[in-house]
Amino acid sequence: LTYSDDVTNAGTVTVTVIGIGNYAGAVDCTYSITPAPAEVLVDSTSKIFGADDPVFTGIVSGLFGEDSLGTITYSRTNDANDVGTYVDVLTATVTELNPNY
Repeated sequence: LTYSDDVTNAGTVTVTVIGIGNYAGAVDCTYSITPAPAEVLVDSTSKIFGADDPVFTGIVSGLFGEDSLGTITYSRTNDANDVGTYVDVLTATVTELNPNY
């Protein structure tokens, strides 16, 4: 058996089986390694009226070993500063995305 390309990262791989002895010829088979699902969960937080925003954080799940998803930036989707509860206003943006996810 021989393998072309990278067999551990997402992408297309070709496997070549070459006959030996009484078996002649070669057969190529191609398969795909699809990116694994990963999830970013942004942590809930709070702040005191009039204060600067806290540093937003989150948790990444679904990674393998010591992999990194990419560069993650956590931010608000609004600019409201009045006292109150704001639902679904924190988000995460991933840049330099690891192609395995």
